[in-house]
Amino acid sequence: MREEILVIHVKKYHAERVRRILQERRLLNHDFRAESSEDCVYFPLVIPDKFREKQNISSSRQEAIQDFYHIIFDRMDNASGIEYELLYKNMERAKKKPASYKDIVDIPDNLRHLLPSSFDIIGSIAIVKLDEGLMKFAERIGNAICSVYKNVKSVAIDRGVQTALRLRSLQLVCGDDIGDVIHRENNLRFKLNPSKVYFSPRLSGERKRVSSTVEDGEKVLDMFAGIGPFSILIAREHDVKIIANDLNSDAIRYFRENISLNRVNGIKLVNTDARKIRLKGANRVIMNLPHDAFSYFPLAISILDIDSYPIINYYEIVNSSILQERVKEIRNVAERVLSSLGNPECNIEIMTKKVHGYSPSLDMYSFDIKFIR
Repeated sequence: MREEILVIHVKKYHAERVRRILQERRLLNHDFRAESSEDCVYFPLVIPDKFREKQNISSSRQEAIQDFYHIIFDRMDNASGIEYELLYKNMERAKKKPASYKDIVDIPDNLRHLLPSSFDIIGSIAIVKLDEGLMKFAERIGNAICSVYKNVKSVAIDRGVQTALRLRSLQLVCGDDIGDVIHRENNLRFKLNPSKVYFSPRLSGERKRVSSTVEDGEKVLDMFAGIGPFSILIAREHDVKIIANDLNSDAIRYFRENISLNRVNGIKLVNTDARKIRLKGANRVIMNLPHDAFSYFPLAISILDIDSYPIINYYEIVNSSILQERVKEIRNVAERVLSSLGNPECNIEIMTKKVHGYSPSLDMYSFDIKFIR
């Protein structure tokens, strides 16, 4: 679709200079495409309100063009020497990219408020949680997401995390399949299949934060390691010894590939139930099992080298209204376990931080639990 609008006509050797001037002055009309001929460029222009009003009053287009000429170039030192012409020309409207998939998805208006504002993108796969009221439109939503986000090749609906292996129940609604992808974060690459292993890209910042607190020489237990995002980042940034465990054999298989992919060392992999781990003298335990970490908490304490000022990076999904109550419960358990191990005088510091929202009433929190002898 073409419309007659005001443009500035310049030689190509002045085009970039003119574009910068117009961009800085917010006079470039982004609703239309710039066009070029063999040796010239036409830039679509925005007419400031005061000149538009004058144009509407005047019967002469030339008068409005002259006014625009004065405001654009006569008062600008950095426009000296530019050869140009102001004129009206039929120009083609620019095709605007939708700001969100919500702008193009075809669903009833009374359901639009249920559309999710965010979702996880793992490699080239978007993982979306939908309200049950939207499920019959899942395919339309998936196609809209694929259309707007060019890095997304497949869309799957997350029906919830199931089984002890923390596997998502995924329903493909756009794309060919849910297969292996390469996910990039913190300048690392992770190979995984989100239908075979659990992985949350929303913990990228948290993983970076934890790694920044690690010191060289630490002995770390990553109790529920998954494909290795905590351990591999720590191993890349620090000289440490890490024991990384996960019950899911597929997770360990991908973890092993990711060690090679990122060329790190110092990590020993274990594939077992965390309750069967026999380890002593850890300086740090990472417990990223937010639905069930509490049941493993006494074991984590027993693994620590209490004399080394150790820390447990513990994660749990909690209602914020009972957060302080949960902190007290964690402290009470820690004190009982320490007493049974002959360390009743150990002080416990617990720092909490909201990592991300989980549901309307629940949030995921980190608990940095430090033991000071």
